[in-house]
Amino acid sequence: MHKAELTAGSYLNTRFQLSALPVGEYKIVVTDALGKTIQPIVVNQTGIQADPALATRAFFPRVKLQEDLLTINYLNSQGSKVNISLSDQVGNELISDQLPAAKTVQRAYNLEKLPAGHYYVTVSAPEISAYTTRLFVN
Repeated sequence: MHKAELTAGSYLNTRFQLSALPVGEYKIVVTDALGKTIQPIVVNQTGIQADPALATRAFFPRVKLQEDLLTINYLNSQGSKVNISLSDQVGNELISDQLPAAKTVQRAYNLEKLPAGHYYVTVSAPEISAYTTRLFVN
């Protein structure tokens, strides 16, 4: 219904007319470089209710390539199963790693045997769907 995008270093100073929303349940989603926060709100006849205790924060994975070492760190706040895949630019899956449920994910992969080129790392978990990072391997 409402959407605002900001450039790096800018600030949001906007008022949204939430009182004009029909009665129902809604979510306010704020996404930044580290992850996304979801705050549920309820609009009813008496007004708008938002309980900060119901807000959730999902962090995005940190994917880093240093020389031939690919490292992935992910704070998995729900502790659910996580899938990690590495694909080439035509979609051939080169690595597929299914990890058991855990609160933190720390994985390292040696990519020294891969030919130079562009690759895609995808980290999937219920709270982040599919988070994809493009890499260039020398």
